[in-house]
Amino acid sequence: MVSSTKIITFISEGHPYDAGYDLTASARILQEHARNVGASFSAYSPSILRKLGVGELIREYPDEVGLHNNPFLHKVGFAAWKPFIILHAMQSMKEGDVILYVDGNVLKYHSLINYVINCKELVSVCLGDRDFYIGREHEGDLIRSIDYAKYNQICDIALNSSLANHHQMLIVNNIIARVNDVSRQFFLNWLALCMQERYIHPPTTPDELHPAYRWFCPEQSILNMLVVRYILEQRLSPEFPGISCGRDGTPRVADNSYVHAAGDIVKPEIPFEQQFELEIQEAQRLLSRVFSSALPHEDWNFLHCTFDDWTSHEDDASTELEPNGDLIFIDGTEQRHHLIRYRNRNLDHAVVMLNVKIKFLEDETRFLVNQWGGYDICTLSSSMDIFKSINCVDLKFFEEDEDGFRAVSIVFLNYHDSISIGSIKINGTDPGDGKPIFVFRDLSVAYRRFSKF
Repeated sequence: MVSSTKIITFISEGHPYDAGYDLTASARILQEHARNVGASFSAYSPSILRKLGVGELIREYPDEVGLHNNPFLHKVGFAAWKPFIILHAMQSMKEGDVILYVDGNVLKYHSLINYVINCKELVSVCLGDRDFYIGREHEGDLIRSIDYAKYNQICDIALNSSLANHHQMLIVNNIIARVNDVSRQFFLNWLALCMQERYIHPPTTPDELHPAYRWFCPEQSILNMLVVRYILEQRLSPEFPGISCGRDGTPRVADNSYVHAAGDIVKPEIPFEQQFELEIQEAQRLLSRVFSSALPHEDWNFLHCTFDDWTSHEDDASTELEPNGDLIFIDGTEQRHHLIRYRNRNLDHAVVMLNVKIKFLEDETRFLVNQWGGYDICTLSSSMDIFKSINCVDLKFFEEDEDGFRAVSIVFLNYHDSISIGSIKINGTDPGDGKPIFVFRDLSVAYRRFSKF
């Protein structure tokens, strides 16, 4: 069976949806590169997690406990959501498929794109025959994981072992996993720990620090201590993962001399799942709450939109309304794009669904959906030859009815408070002829918040 790859990320959408920056443009970039390598793509956000019913994972903490080296993280639950979105994405995938998580802010950290561009190589080299891969932050023996952890994480999870004292930091800006029971258990265990306030919350008193403490990396330090525990229990090799992609997505062989320095590895008497049985049960209940019921149905919000609400603005297109309510679209004479526009503030940063019946009156002209600012969503011809841009999520069309109309349904990501429809010549450059091109019937516009990229 041929496995497929899914790339997921997490972004903030900015005001009024969350307290972070608007990173939807980053999601669009990642989505485009995912499609280029033949991978599917999903982006999660605080609003999506709230709709999934797991708002506790994106709890907003007071600014007083914000992290100097990651000043936004306390606004989104100190990233306790990270193992959850991996598990959530796995739920809809087949056994043996591959999932790649990558941090979302590619506008600030451009090299993150490399994890998507090079994903086939990374899956082959880094994941290989492993169940999951979390890379070393640095290939050298330079960055210890305990220097960024709380004392109780080191003691409770990694059992204050010699290995914990030498273990090299694993980075969580990218994670690769194969969908199987081993991976699901690992990410469930990580989620169970991230849901515990005593581990995810930054240290606030001196007794929570150890002598080498530098600063706190909440979900990252939890994962590192969990990996140490897995090594102690002989569930991972002491050299795991043995590879570092640094921060640029280029695989390198890592220095594993720390393993010798750590000395003998002593297997714990109590297995992790026994020690943290109650915490794992709590995480399982959260997942069952989400998975056992259908995903919350996100109804489309239909706007009260009639043909009278569409205007031509500076374009040359014009319209005539028929007595039966049909709209005749008349091509412009000067502009390359001949458009009419509908404006509504709910369309900005939303998934939009446009339904319309179209009768083509001329074969040499395409129907065009445009996002204001010159960004085309899609075009289609009378023969249903289709062009879809990166923002076009779905396009369906149906057989002509007895009046010669085709029903078309288009779902797309919109980043403006308006949408435009109109015509463009087959070669895209000819001016209009000032004559009827289409007849539109039964047009509707609906929107919902970002939930599918």
